[in-house]
Amino acid sequence: GPSRRVRGQSVLVGDFGQFMYYYWWQVAVWMWALVMVWKLLPRLLRIRSATNYLSGRLIIAVPVAGSIYIKRRLAKTASALGRLVGGGVPLDEALSAVAMNDIGPVYQRKFGAIASMVNAGSSLDDAIQRERRIFPKSFRAAIGLGERSGLLGESLERMGEFYARQADLQSRAVTEMLFPVAIIAIGSTTFLVYGSFFMFMVKLIDLLISQL
Repeated sequence: GPSRRVRGQSVLVGDFGQFMYYYWWQVAVWMWALVMVWKLLPRLLRIRSATNYLSGRLIIAVPVAGSIYIKRRLAKTASALGRLVGGGVPLDEALSAVAMNDIGPVYQRKFGAIASMVNAGSSLDDAIQRERRIFPKSFRAAIGLGERSGLLGESLERMGEFYARQADLQSRAVTEMLFPVAIIAIGSTTFLVYGSFFMFMVKLIDLLISQL
């Protein structure tokens, strides 16, 4: 009846009060931690974004790995951008769309900036020419030729296919070069481990014999 419900609520309130009496400091610590995480989360996300951007720039600076990194991302970007432009999407909107793709923080930031420049009246060729470090000469030439000929979409799609093939060939070549090196490294490590174990056993046997 009503009296039983009241009694149950009183017990529940009493248990909660007892819990807070003994563990109030833990509750306070957890609440403070949640507030701090909520405040620091935007800053942590900015730090992560900056770290990812820096790591991308470092990879680009590595001779072989940087070439593969650049070509894989430009292959994906050029193909998507070519399809959008060929389908009639305005160039600045197409650039903004590809900047949202999973192409790495370096190219996401650069294509976003290029979209702003094109929207402000710059040509794609002029905007690309300002970023010579991350856009290869062949890519910049294809952009310029495509804009001048009016076949930008087709030119981008062909460049995307070309870069995809080049990245696959380079990756295969690196794998074939590294495989023998990996085999030698594994063999050398195994030899050192077994050699060390053998020398340890020899010394142990000599010590046991000397004690007899």
